[in-house]
Amino acid sequence: MNRFWINYLLAFSLIQVIFCQEEVESNPEKVDRHMQITPDYGVSWTVLDDTKEIVFKIVARYSGRNSYIGFGISVNGAMDGSDIIIIKNFGPTGFSYEDRHGVGNVEPELDASQDWKLLSGWINRTHFSAKISRLLNTGDDEDVEITVDTLRLIWALGEYDMITQRLSYHKNDRGIISVNFLDPDVETPTPEELEKKYEVWKIEKTVQVSSNDTVYMCSFFKGPNVTSKHHMVGFGMYIDLPENKRHLHHADLYRCTAPPGTNPDEFFAPYLGDGYDCNYSPVRFPYENCGTFEFQWTIGGQITLFPDNLGLPLGRDDGATEYFMTEVHFNNEERRSDLNIRAGFNIYHTPELRPTEIGQLQLGFMTNKTFSLTVPPNATNFVVSSHCPMDCTKNLPKDGINIFTYLLHSHLSGRRLKLRHYRGNYELPMLAKDDHFDFNYQNNRRLRTPVKILPGDHLTIECMYDSNWRRGGITLGGRSPREEMCQAFLLYWPRIDEVNSCGSYHSQKEILEFMGINDVYQYQGEIDATVTSPEHLSGLKYTDIVQHRVNWSTELRTKYQHLVQYGEQQAYCIPIEYDNEPFVKTMYPKLVKVDDSFITVPDLVIFIAVILIIVVTVICVTLYVINEMRKRRKGSCSKDEIVK
Repeated sequence: MNRFWINYLLAFSLIQVIFCQEEVESNPEKVDRHMQITPDYGVSWTVLDDTKEIVFKIVARYSGRNSYIGFGISVNGAMDGSDIIIIKNFGPTGFSYEDRHGVGNVEPELDASQDWKLLSGWINRTHFSAKISRLLNTGDDEDVEITVDTLRLIWALGEYDMITQRLSYHKNDRGIISVNFLDPDVETPTPEELEKKYEVWKIEKTVQVSSNDTVYMCSFFKGPNVTSKHHMVGFGMYIDLPENKRHLHHADLYRCTAPPGTNPDEFFAPYLGDGYDCNYSPVRFPYENCGTFEFQWTIGGQITLFPDNLGLPLGRDDGATEYFMTEVHFNNEERRSDLNIRAGFNIYHTPELRPTEIGQLQLGFMTNKTFSLTVPPNATNFVVSSHCPMDCTKNLPKDGINIFTYLLHSHLSGRRLKLRHYRGNYELPMLAKDDHFDFNYQNNRRLRTPVKILPGDHLTIECMYDSNWRRGGITLGGRSPREEMCQAFLLYWPRIDEVNSCGSYHSQKEILEFMGINDVYQYQGEIDATVTSPEHLSGLKYTDIVQHRVNWSTELRTKYQHLVQYGEQQAYCIPIEYDNEPFVKTMYPKLVKVDDSFITVPDLVIFIAVILIIVVTVICVTLYVINEMRKRRKGSCSKDEIVK
């Protein structure tokens, strides 16, 4: 019997070793966060993974015994459809609460199901506090499910009539703020606190912004004066004046390398003092020598800190100077000619090197392939895709790379973004998604559990657009917020030199032919283009033809949607040193299907593991029974021999 169980346990352990692959990190990071929204209103929250609950603690200004705190969750910041709790006080220790939902800009209505719970509350002379909770998913149509998507926290302070219980209008004591409620707790000290803890490399430049609506400015900087290798541990954006924040869309940091056989100091010195229009500069500058994309800040972003064991290389042990380039996107919708903005990065670094170095992987459309991303006029739920195929990821190290932070990026037409992950013919759990994308809140988001990308994996980013706000206009891929992008930026470890950027796009010729166009002429840096063929369209702009001369029937929209999402695309895979740009064809992987529904790798692994466990159990039991029967027969024979 003992031998049977030993064999069974050995077989069971073998199945676990084969199928139960170890995660990068078995326990997800905790969610325990605080946000001081205004001096009068602060919120803390904790996610209880075991019970799927979220607990909020609100501390707000106290304005009298008939005051109330309003707290709500909305998918888009509007009152309509929002999930709201109203907490009323009617004395030193008296509280009541009501679970409500928004129905427009009127007093919220009571829910049929009261899913919010008031756990505790207190009042002193200055503050009113309440501790509340609810399930992440209550199953109530009048509530908003709390997911990894960007949601809007809405809040208000006001008074109510103690006789009728009706709420008075809150006037200006209210607000809306975008939040990712399920992102892990990441300590974010103030810039002043960080400067006390780390060395700070400030790379800033005052730019006279041109009167174009969108301007990308490139500036070159000498690395910090360090005599040995350091590690960057985080970064934040510096903007001189609060009113100038609205003019900054994003900023990138690139590492530069001088051509072989040249002295870096002599090569980059002529470019250190000036700034250059990245796309329209009449003066040539060494943009192509700065191909290592290190990190990005985007509108709405906060300070980004790396985990304590991870760092980004800065400086060299031989003391040689490094050079970097920033690319800063200024948005000038009013086309003002008097904008002078000082902006740049605060980069926090330390001589205490960390165990592992990180890199960044950029995924998605190439922004210069403008026609490849054409969103039709008045489009709703229009989806485009871009792939990083196995032909590129096969260059990853044997043990893969581990994604710990992501940033999903789109512009004003973006509504939903997804980053899908495939291995072989199976789809793994979604790497990242945001079904309530907020253009003004694009932050580097830490994953609760890092995700491993192995050689041969396939990544697909999908972006869903709504172009109705353009009032009949089409949307092209491009740099302006009115144009579109579909990208993801992933911070990972360990740092590699093989891949820095990966994605795919449709052949521009294929898109032109779909629109009935043979050929176009496009000036350098121009988003639109002039048609040169066929003759009857010659001289017209591409946008004019797509917007006014293409009959966007339901049938044509369906056909075009299928082409741009599922059609074959041209892939690119740019090594980190920008040596070459190999191209291959790509599209969605062909997935294994069961009963016409896709199955994921984890589901399949569990299914196979269960089958094998059953098979091993049957085999072990059968062998045990056969062995016992042999023993009995042997025992019977011995007794017969004794009788004889």
